[in-house]
Amino acid sequence: MRDSTCLGFIPIRPGVFMIGLLQLVYESMIVTMAVFQGLDDKTFGFYFDFGFHCALALTSLVLLVAVGSGVPSLLVPWLCLSMIFPTMFFLNLLSRFIMLDFKTSGDLFLHQAIAAIVVLYCCSVVYELYVITDTNSIHEDDILVACTTTQYGVTSLYQGQTSADDLPPSYQSVVTNTTKYTI
Repeated sequence: MRDSTCLGFIPIRPGVFMIGLLQLVYESMIVTMAVFQGLDDKTFGFYFDFGFHCALALTSLVLLVAVGSGVPSLLVPWLCLSMIFPTMFFLNLLSRFIMLDFKTSGDLFLHQAIAAIVVLYCCSVVYELYVITDTNSIHEDDILVACTTTQYGVTSLYQGQTSADDLPPSYQSVVTNTTKYTI
């Protein structure tokens, strides 16, 4: 397995911590400016944008907690919410190309492409930490040796070595016990 880094030279945990910290500062500034601007008499789009920035600030705080605690499942909310922007950018760009609206797609590409690529890179770094943390959190005792499904749809789970108490009784002990009572 290769060494995981952020930007090629920062170790992955401090790199993800910096991603979360920078996003928390940015989203907090956006939310603070929106609050100081005033929340009354605004449109639905303003409240949707405000709520989305609040959710991003909250998930970046959860990202910081996840990096500090080493719990990989806490990385998932940030990944899901942060993937919305690049996904919407690529869908919007694709729909503009399909409608042959090259002027708008060019403007969209000039104004949002770099931000979408940066967010996508940050998501890939956080996902790499998720994979590393999830792989390292599995212990030898928790790994199933074999998990197969038979042709009849029955799942057979076999978990490592069995002790002598878990084995079925031998043939000889079954025969002697049943013949003892059959006379």
